[in-house]
Amino acid sequence: AAADFATLPALGAVGRLHQLIWLERGDAASRAAVVAAIKRRTAPGSEKTWPPVLVFPEGTTLNGRVLISFKPGAFAPGAPVQPCVARFPFSVRCGAGLDPSWTTAGPQFGELSLRMLLQPWNRIRIDFLPAVTPTSAEQADPARFAARVRGEMAAALGV
Repeated sequence: AAADFATLPALGAVGRLHQLIWLERGDAASRAAVVAAIKRRTAPGSEKTWPPVLVFPEGTTLNGRVLISFKPGAFAPGAPVQPCVARFPFSVRCGAGLDPSWTTAGPQFGELSLRMLLQPWNRIRIDFLPAVTPTSAEQADPARFAARVRGEMAAALGV
């Protein structure tokens, strides 16, 4: 998660409770520390110490019409991954309805959060895809592994 969220009163506390790995965007040392933390948490036997690692490899949220390139650091450990895709099925009725995806062109986080809280309900559909184990070539090239997983997720989303 972005390190600047760690300083927010509610989100920071929830992040610490869930043992998030904080990333300082644009800082190479922070990226290396995140990769090391993912390796430590996905090493054989780590499931006794750590919960499963959840990664959002795009590094952002989009509107569900495309998948941007994945950040390869999440795939650097060379561990098998369980891809899942999230969809936010919404519809506009009587001029009301909110696409909950957060993009820079739309409402910002505070406004989006308030609008979502004011809706009677918000829906999300999460599909779990088959686990993907990297080949030896993909273990040596995390970007290649990331591209294959991205391709499988894009196919599942139909984008």
